Amino acid sequence: MLTYILAGGNIGPVRENLRRAKAMIGERIGEVVRASGLYRSPAWGFESPDPFYNVALAVETPLEPAAVMQALLEIERQLGRTRPTAPAPKTYASRPIDLDILFYDDLVLSTPFLTLPHPRLPLRRFALVPLNEIAPNLIHPTLNQTISQLLAVCPDKSEVVLV
Repeated sequence: MLTYILAGGNIGPVRENLRRAKAMIGERIGEVVRASGLYRSPAWGFESPDPFYNVALAVETPLEPAAVMQALLEIERQLGRTRPTAPAPKTYASRPIDLDILFYDDLVLSTPFLTLPHPRLPLRRFALVPLNEIAPNLIHPTLNQTISQLLAVCPDKSEVVLV
């Protein structure tokens, strides 16, 4: 199965964390068959002086979606990301690494643990730009638009720069 993952972060050794995350994804989840360039953008959903860096990955995986998500959470933990143990209000904050599944083939899924496709993808230019680099013609399974089309109408006009 082909899954698309967005890797990002904005504090600490972000570039090194992204490099290590890509390698760990290749070892634990499946072969990274495509990777975008590295993009810089402002924080989304909160104020931060530290820009975010993001890369989109296309990964061939034999794992089921929940197993992919569990592996991503473990990679985040190993790279220094901490999450609250008790349910907390949905707030955004700076972080050394963030790994999200954007798509898992054309699967549509909604569970307490995972929602696919990523529900906020159409609103996030920082995710659409790198994804558009590696999969411009990928069709969103519920919106029936390509990534290029979603990017063209994205309400977020933040600057996303290839670095």
